[in-house]
Amino acid sequence: MTQELAVTHLFGTKKALFADLIDSLLEVSVLGSFSDAGYTVRSKLYGWDTSYPVHDVTGGLGKGKDAPLTAVITGFSSGIGLATSLELARNNWQIIGIASNRDRCANALESIRGAQSNLPAGQEAQANIFTCEGGYENNALGKLPLGTSYAITADVAELSQIDQAVNVIKKHNTKIDLLIHCAGKIYPEMCLTQNGFESTLALHVLGPHLLTKSLLELMPIKTTGYLPRIIWVSSGGMYAVKMGLDKLLYCGKSTYRSTKAYAYAKRIQVELAEIWAIKLAEENRLAFSMHPGFVDTRAIQEGIPLFTKLMKPFLRTPLQGADTLIYLALLNQNEALRTLNGSFMLDRKPRSTSKLKSTISSVSEKILTFETVEKLISDREVE
Repeated sequence: MTQELAVTHLFGTKKALFADLIDSLLEVSVLGSFSDAGYTVRSKLYGWDTSYPVHDVTGGLGKGKDAPLTAVITGFSSGIGLATSLELARNNWQIIGIASNRDRCANALESIRGAQSNLPAGQEAQANIFTCEGGYENNALGKLPLGTSYAITADVAELSQIDQAVNVIKKHNTKIDLLIHCAGKIYPEMCLTQNGFESTLALHVLGPHLLTKSLLELMPIKTTGYLPRIIWVSSGGMYAVKMGLDKLLYCGKSTYRSTKAYAYAKRIQVELAEIWAIKLAEENRLAFSMHPGFVDTRAIQEGIPLFTKLMKPFLRTPLQGADTLIYLALLNQNEALRTLNGSFMLDRKPRSTSKLKSTISSVSEKILTFETVEKLISDREVE
């Protein structure tokens, strides 16, 4: 190595070490890490291209008449889910969005169609919405041109509507490349689903688990090219609790606390994503969880308005919160992806899932919880 190259290498090493040091200090501070300042500092330290240029992650797929990459995204109609959908659409992905409000679905589809450049526009946005309510199928959605994005109105907490949504997807698609569980809500009062499950548990754990199981057969098993992946969008709020499925299964109205229930559900997501990663690894399918930091979204505004008001100067934009989702979705370095498999991510880096020793769960506890969730889904009464 020449003296000039040695100096350059040393400078680059010192710069990387400095960036890692600042990153670690931000992570310890919590507020500094989860705020918009944490995102801004890290993006500058590591030199991210936050303009999200269009990537060819497929080696040619998604162009011309080839089948595009396809993403199923719950909670796609606003906030982090919409920001992610728009960036993938700019990369000419087909978006299959699942959300509970038809009007927001229509608005999101219009935006997605405007972001796509190479894919067919298809019909009007309103015609590309399939409704699943109480087991009812609205069959107005006809044959769509290859790669056309569409929406399914369904409540992810209602497992019968997940069944209906899966039927729709299997009718119109032969493969799914990416599944993002982004739907989230803080329920101000305890309520139950039609199957009798506490809604926070159903929306964040049971519904996503069922959707994952049901769509796996559409996710190709590959060794090269784009490796299929699943991402759970969790929350930094999960750091406050240890995994406790019983806390949501047996909570009563007198003991229900909305933010606590949300934290438990988000903790379970992270722990179960690790089990999914292990189960899928041999088939070259990947699983991750991530948290977006403190983000100014409708769910937070409605669920914890006081927090939103007090933290307003520090909140991230939905696009900043979606950055790691977009990064994981577009990353096509397969060895790096395999190394990251099962990780809990924030700002493009794996993070510890516990900040307190008391919140660490054993592998056996995670496996038992996974098996219990499986049983809850299989034992439900199917309409």
